[in-house]
Amino acid sequence: MYHNLFDSHTHSDNSHDGHDSISMMCESVSTNNLVGFCVTDHYECNMPENNSDTRLRDSIFEIRKAQAAFKNQIVITCGMTATRPSTGDKNRQAKTHSAVSPHRFFLLKTETL
Repeated sequence: MYHNLFDSHTHSDNSHDGHDSISMMCESVSTNNLVGFCVTDHYECNMPENNSDTRLRDSIFEIRKAQAAFKNQIVITCGMTATRPSTGDKNRQAKTHSAVSPHRFFLLKTETL
């Protein structure tokens, strides 16, 4: 039997490829006896038409609510998958600002679409 399992890469319904709310994910993590998980929702840089700023703020807000609701039960951390369109323009870089998340844990993975 495994102990201290932690899922370090998940997407909530705040990402284009996520399906469940963060609270539903917490229930699943708790039910399946994981220690916790990290929400790494997508942030599409330089793509304002995808409402990335709003979706990321919603994700962080929901994470904070879940951290309070599941305190002392599971560990919930905040991360991000930053993506940018592949345009061949090397001057268009994915930008990450530390002000986006005040959480102690912040994981970042960058990708080019």
